Amino acid sequence: MKLAKPHNKTEYLAIIDRVVGKIDGVLPSTLFNRAPASFKDGPDGTFFGIVPIRSPVNELELIEVLFFTRQGGKITNNNPGTIRYSVTTISDNVLYSGTGVITPLSYLIVPGNNVTNNLPDDAYKLTACVLKNNGECDQDFTDTTYFPHYSKPWRGNKVRVIGNSGRPLHVVDAGGATDMEVFPNLLVLSNAVSDITVSDGVTNRVITPTPIPRTVFFVDRDQPYLKSVVNAATFKEGPVVPGSIATLFTWGATQGDPEISQTNPLPINSCNGRTQVLFTGSDGREFSAPFFYCSQLQLNVQVPTELRGQEHAWVRVQLGDSFSNQMEVQVADANPGIFMIDPDRKIGAVIFAVGDKAGQLVTPENPAHPGDYLSVFATGLGETIPSMPGDGMAAPLPPPLTEQTAAVFMLYTTLRPVMASANDAPWLVTFSGLAPGFVGLYQVNVQVPINTAPGMYPFTIAVEGSEKKTVSNEITIAVQ
Repeated sequence: MKLAKPHNKTEYLAIIDRVVGKIDGVLPSTLFNRAPASFKDGPDGTFFGIVPIRSPVNELELIEVLFFTRQGGKITNNNPGTIRYSVTTISDNVLYSGTGVITPLSYLIVPGNNVTNNLPDDAYKLTACVLKNNGECDQDFTDTTYFPHYSKPWRGNKVRVIGNSGRPLHVVDAGGATDMEVFPNLLVLSNAVSDITVSDGVTNRVITPTPIPRTVFFVDRDQPYLKSVVNAATFKEGPVVPGSIATLFTWGATQGDPEISQTNPLPINSCNGRTQVLFTGSDGREFSAPFFYCSQLQLNVQVPTELRGQEHAWVRVQLGDSFSNQMEVQVADANPGIFMIDPDRKIGAVIFAVGDKAGQLVTPENPAHPGDYLSVFATGLGETIPSMPGDGMAAPLPPPLTEQTAAVFMLYTTLRPVMASANDAPWLVTFSGLAPGFVGLYQVNVQVPINTAPGMYPFTIAVEGSEKKTVSNEITIAVQ
């Protein structure tokens, strides 16, 4: 097969997709957004990682040490100082360990030296970390990877499957392979002509053979990376509010397809059940956040209500058995944000509350009029009366209106006063609280003042806090 020379990253990924084929139904190009410790494209920050490769010259397994800082897209090589590393079996029996000064982007030869030359063919685990001055591992700069030690040349149509689930592997369907070797945590199959099915006794994986040799981890070990935690309405960093909706921008949070949660209550794990978002409060308690949405690059979750009253929290993402870096966020009583429909024109999530246009979006093409009642949708307005439903639970919908139900049904209203203003003039707030039928979403009902002149009005909401008033982002409401 003749391949054209790639001129850019897009063409390069297209060629990789053609040559490698799908991995469990996923094209390899979609996996290039995984942990920046494994790939050098990523967000700004300082990163440490170890990547197993195999020398095409002498068949030695090598461990590439990645330690660098990226700022504004430019990579600066750093000297990590001393690292500690250990090679163990999959079940964590230590075979050997050591320390050493590793220069940036350098290599450790992991079997190919006298210490490990007698390792039997199998898969092994390597863990490395940067040592702090006190000799302890820096948890922010620690990585774990797996590598196969296989004494025969690795050429041609050969697939190696590393079993890092801790359970022995076996082949369900060899895909017509002409040669197959089975080790406790490593399978090597040659010249397969159709899909290979491998099992660890609990889960099956389907692997498509390719013209080039490849290594597949039975359990994906990609380490997710957490870039930022922001208000889901504004995408701005700031304090998180218990019960509100937060967006996490990530790398490698999943290798599966994006997933939208459609259950009540919302699930606390998503993307095939393998991804979790964990909040640890300043009191040390850890809570799982309910999911609205899960993808490789973005997670939308509800901030656990149990964080109420705490000063700060640490957030991290878990993918299978791997954890992301940990990010500290402040916890606040309120941090209001109005959801945007069209950020370029500052059109917010504002609808007509009553009348013939009830439910329609307010836009310059469909403006409000003086005296109209509008519903503004936001998050981060804080506690409610009564207290919010349990984490992941939607605020109840009102039953069919009768005298009896009207007397019983209670809306979840905000504990703290909520104010609205347009062009610095107050607008009457008739209700502020949880939007019925939704999780973490607030609804603020306002009336356009009778004497409002036609125009485009900058509009905000504010929450009166115990120490200060917090103001939302600004949207524009058209009045005719």
